[in-house]
Amino acid sequence: MPSRGRLQFVRYLALLTELGLSVVVPTLLGALAGRWLDDRLGSAPLLLVLGLLLGLAGGARNAYGLVKRLMDKEDQ
Repeated sequence: MPSRGRLQFVRYLALLTELGLSVVVPTLLGALAGRWLDDRLGSAPLLLVLGLLLGLAGGARNAYGLVKRLMDKEDQ
């Protein structure tokens, strides 16, 4: 049976991984979608930057929701 400290380490590692992915994935998707649209419409780099900013905003929203949910869970 794993020790209590090791189990807590694994939980924190999983939380950090989820937090990182919740920011990185929307940011990359926004940037890729912006670049694809720039290639189609010939508006480079306008839509790339817009997609990147929207992706970052979405990632920040995801991270905020994750931390808020965790804090609410800790309060109970």
